Amino acid sequence: MTSTMIAKRRRRIFQAAATPGGPVAADRNAATLTPLATFGLSLWAGLLVGIVELACELARFAIQGEHAWLGNNQLNPHYLWMIPVACFWIFGVTGGLLGLVAWLQPHKVRRIAIGVLVFLAAFLLFLTARSVHMGACAVFAAGVASLGASWLPAPGAAWQRMARRSSVGLVVLVAGLAAFSFARDVWREQRALNRLPAAAPGAPNVLLIVLDTVRADALTPYGSHRDTTPTLNRLSRQGVRFENARATAPWTLPSHASMFTGHWPHALGVSLTTPLDDTHLTLAKFLKRRGYATAGFAANHSLCTPSYGLDRGFIHYEGRPISLDDIFGCTALGQRFFPHLDVLRYAASWLWGGSDAANAFQPFVSTHRKNAEEINRDFLRWVSAGTGRPFFAFLNYFDVHSPYVPPRHHAQHFGLRPEGWADYSTLRDWEKIQDVNRWSKTEKIELSPRDITLARDGYDDGLAYLDGQLGRLFTALEQRGILRNTLVIVTSDHGEEFGEHGLFFHFASLHRPELDVPLLMTFPSRIPPGLSVTEPVSLRCLPATIVDLIGAQGASPFPGRSLARFWNGGGPADEIGEAVYSELAELGLEAVNDGPYVYIHHASGFEQLFHIKDDPGEDRNLAPLPEHRAALERLRAKLTRINAASPRKQLER
Repeated sequence: MTSTMIAKRRRRIFQAAATPGGPVAADRNAATLTPLATFGLSLWAGLLVGIVELACELARFAIQGEHAWLGNNQLNPHYLWMIPVACFWIFGVTGGLLGLVAWLQPHKVRRIAIGVLVFLAAFLLFLTARSVHMGACAVFAAGVASLGASWLPAPGAAWQRMARRSSVGLVVLVAGLAAFSFARDVWREQRALNRLPAAAPGAPNVLLIVLDTVRADALTPYGSHRDTTPTLNRLSRQGVRFENARATAPWTLPSHASMFTGHWPHALGVSLTTPLDDTHLTLAKFLKRRGYATAGFAANHSLCTPSYGLDRGFIHYEGRPISLDDIFGCTALGQRFFPHLDVLRYAASWLWGGSDAANAFQPFVSTHRKNAEEINRDFLRWVSAGTGRPFFAFLNYFDVHSPYVPPRHHAQHFGLRPEGWADYSTLRDWEKIQDVNRWSKTEKIELSPRDITLARDGYDDGLAYLDGQLGRLFTALEQRGILRNTLVIVTSDHGEEFGEHGLFFHFASLHRPELDVPLLMTFPSRIPPGLSVTEPVSLRCLPATIVDLIGAQGASPFPGRSLARFWNGGGPADEIGEAVYSELAELGLEAVNDGPYVYIHHASGFEQLFHIKDDPGEDRNLAPLPEHRAALERLRAKLTRINAASPRKQLER
């Protein structure tokens, strides 16, 4: 439309307005728009835009499938009502500002309101096109707002009548979506429980506890120089401690997937862009088929989520909590914009949670993740509700993961404590710093010795807090009489590096700080107390072990061999079933542990061989030395046989 055409149209509108019975004469409120009416129109627009954005998300999911909501695009399971509510709040804030303009400049607000509301609506909806840059979305929205201001009539009585008539329907629709969202979960869970077969008489409970990001040597029973875990130390004396347990991968998703299925990560094909699918049977699904009530409680809201398939087989699964972060994070604007507003995101936590002089900056590094106390509360509430069946419960604790700051009410501290904004800023950005160090070839951020000590001390603080909460959990279960017939397994999905080999965080190597994890098991009358197993074992064997220990009839459907063979006997050795193998496919790394040796193979062909008893820090590469040639060739051949047994590996080759 040319400027001449726009001018002619405006002239016709003006002439009509001056005519008796014209639009302005018919609209007695056309001259002004009250602050309350402005606010009401904004809220109505927010509900309308929220419904449209929800429709866009559902269409995107229908087209892209489960891959649409991975990584930073994950949505809270209650997104059906969260998206409209978030848009309602966003437009409500905007409406409040426009209401102020209506109070100060009543004759100007009508045209300003239409431009602002159209811009905001267009901007939010353009953002749903994830491949379009946010700046481009703003430019497109400005263009739409300019056209809208020219074509749409300024809001007056007619707009208000339309808003009032449709608002009731919009509110009812959003309320219905919220009711459906909550009722759906209850109905699905009850339906699944009703369809369970009868469990075997006396079938024991299974409690699998995964301490996210906990390296073995940080625990008291594994030789820590600090008394970080007295609860787990007592637990180790009540059952078996595996001194050389290794994760199958140095990051959460493939490690958990292996623990749930018994398969190596490369057989599962999981990645940051690929969830765990239904190809392989999960432990939760197997136990559900045997009459178990299955439940998962995960504090890792990034990877232990339904979006990544780790809820497969669980009747009840609690992950992401309902929070302001998640409500706004369900919108396209929230996913793109709000994660960068650390100050605003954490200010609310600071104001609501209280503060003191020593912890004045702590809210700015805290993340809205469930702490151990909340995980315990949710699990015990579920247990107390009772199903009359044996249960398999998976608890994922996230308190030791970066930014290494325990809850403010935790009083125990080792060594350094953050003293000001600089320290808290270092802890807050720890993961980002390590991403730069890991992936950047041109930039290397140097950490001072104090920075590293601060991080490690905070890590141990978080571990001490977690151990205390585990003590409360076991006490509560003991008081309920549950532990008498419960197999308890405590382990970790991977470890953490604090400068070993010049590396930090995890997802960086296959060295021991990232792979060596605790593994403790207790089960009265079925696991001898005080037992210590020194042979290397893989967490991949957990499903087969659990099936064996609960006395499930028939052969285990899971790969690997039961670890109960170390005290029950278990037949002849099986090289593939007993292999201790780990991988980091993203960096082309594979490792095999055999007795005192660890062999690491790089995709480039570079090889490393370490004798971990003589060299626990893996500082001396023995691969080039002739005297270790036999060990090198033995582990190299073992890795070849493991890969040869994998159809997926053969296809890749």
